[in-house]
Amino acid sequence: GTPINWHTHLTPTTTHPTPLPTYAFHHKRYWLDADTSAGRAPVPAGHPLLGTPIRVAGTDTTLFATQISARTHPHLVHHTPAGTPHLPASALVELAVHAGSQAGCPVLDQLTLANPLTLAPHTTLHLQTRLAAGDASGRRTATVFAFRDGDGDDAWIEVAEGLLRADTDGGAPADRFSGPGDEFEVRLSEDAWGEAGQYGLHPSLLEAVVTSRPGSAPEGSTSVAAEWSGVRVYAAGASVVRAVLTERGDGTVSVRLTDENGLPVATVDSLGYRTTPDERFAFAQDGGYGEPARQAAQVSAGVQEPLARRLAKLSEAERHEAVLSEVSAAVAAVLGHADAGDIDLEASFHELGFDSMTAVELRNRLSTTTGSPLPATLVFDHPTPTALAGQLLARLAVEFTNDADGSDTTLGELDRLEAELVSAARDERQRVAIAARLQTLLSRLDEGSVAAPARDVASEIAAASEDEIFDFIDKQLGRKTD
Repeated sequence: GTPINWHTHLTPTTTHPTPLPTYAFHHKRYWLDADTSAGRAPVPAGHPLLGTPIRVAGTDTTLFATQISARTHPHLVHHTPAGTPHLPASALVELAVHAGSQAGCPVLDQLTLANPLTLAPHTTLHLQTRLAAGDASGRRTATVFAFRDGDGDDAWIEVAEGLLRADTDGGAPADRFSGPGDEFEVRLSEDAWGEAGQYGLHPSLLEAVVTSRPGSAPEGSTSVAAEWSGVRVYAAGASVVRAVLTERGDGTVSVRLTDENGLPVATVDSLGYRTTPDERFAFAQDGGYGEPARQAAQVSAGVQEPLARRLAKLSEAERHEAVLSEVSAAVAAVLGHADAGDIDLEASFHELGFDSMTAVELRNRLSTTTGSPLPATLVFDHPTPTALAGQLLARLAVEFTNDADGSDTTLGELDRLEAELVSAARDERQRVAIAARLQTLLSRLDEGSVAAPARDVASEIAAASEDEIFDFIDKQLGRKTD
């Protein structure tokens, strides 16, 4: 809004043509938003969800106060039940466990969610966590309160209440890290990787785990992880975890998290889900603060319900929107945008700034999302995100149509084998043997002669020298070309 005196900078000797940038302009403000919290204390240093602890004078009560928004905590905004950005239950678990750890009570015996807590765009959420004095047995109650800008200073609501105690179990018992259940991997997105060390357990990791359980909520409602018991964090700062959810038979699940080496990260003895009507996720009682943010791809789970199967549960219009959302999130991640809403879905990929390298990266991301190999020319064959989404939907339609009428069980069997192969292929020798066998099967499938006799590749590898094995990998698996 300030006039520029161009004559100060452009003299007769400097007025020569200046080429414009060859990449697309980003339509994004870089100015700080106006402070809407006049008279309130600034956000203190400390834990990202708690702030600095304040000991209440004359008591053994500790108070934590902080502020959360989509701008200050962007990796919490990807949690969007019913299409509304929402502070995930895992964030409340993390702040309760951390608060208890500061007072010698690191075990979260119980946590119950009272109210959904929405994160409207351009709105600050004020949190207070009160850690009460210990009772006769040393247990302490943690209560979380919140209000949003615009609700008024007296509009505090209770969000959750938990009970914390000292760890009297003597570490991590082995039986907490064994038992039935399919193991899958969850990792932080690249842009959230650096945050892992600020948390005991990053909420995005834990939320990806607990929301991986297939939901059974009726239409118009959402299943929320609401009742937590026996939460223990053994190692802080994880950015990748292996997870197992085990059904307990009473409608709850237990959760086990380990690192990539199998060492304990966290456990949840019992987790219960609550069906919540979607209208409870409204931004505010008076009509809301704005449009919900598009869901961004912040966390990638190694094993989750295939996209085609998820699409089969949606209407035709919802399918198109879901695939378009996946495409825009992938485009935003490749281009480094914090918000998928920044992407012009009708602009060409060239206008958005794609080149051959970023086109391949987008293809790789979408191959992972869809669970299907996609051609390297994907971006060039379908010039806009909208066109690309339409093509992906057409490809996926074959899969979810077959799933719906039960006419094709092969893909379902492959889904089951995928989870087993991820676990079985950890041993290097076994991984090489499995990769060789799969490559042979793929070659026979491409040639249209699945019934042709197969070489005993596993036996050949077992009898081969190391040099022969590496030569086999290079030539047969495409690691290099002659």
